[in-house]
Amino acid sequence: MYSKIVVATDGSELSIRSLRTAAFMARQEKAAVTVVTVTSGLIAAGYGTMGSAAAEVIVAQAEAEKLHANDVLQAARTVLLESGITADYVHVPDREPADGIIQVCEKVGAGLIIMGSHGRRGLQRLLLGSEATHVLTLSKVPVLIVK
Repeated sequence: MYSKIVVATDGSELSIRSLRTAAFMARQEKAAVTVVTVTSGLIAAGYGTMGSAAAEVIVAQAEAEKLHANDVLQAARTVLLESGITADYVHVPDREPADGIIQVCEKVGAGLIIMGSHGRRGLQRLLLGSEATHVLTLSKVPVLIVK
């Protein structure tokens, strides 16, 4: 049914559950798995016109996000290898999470996205938003939300 699955991770415990769900489904479907993590960064238009101090902050932030993304993907690799699943791993920098997830899904031709949702409601959801809701809105393929 699904020959390619994209699973989104941010390194949280909920993401670990999503990875385990993806491993289970990949074994059942004999599907290829792509793991994606997205960092939004601080890159701004006009980067070249900023002072050197501001540029240094942006460069340091980008490097920190890259290191964090590598740690997140390494943790995902460990979870999937423990489940007997090999996967491709992608870091999408300087994007909003939902946009990056959809971009990878379309690029690899995945038929399913698996991701976690914290299930925020009320004021928390209004203030923090929901990446899961954004992915559901943008996706052209089914999205499995793990809670």
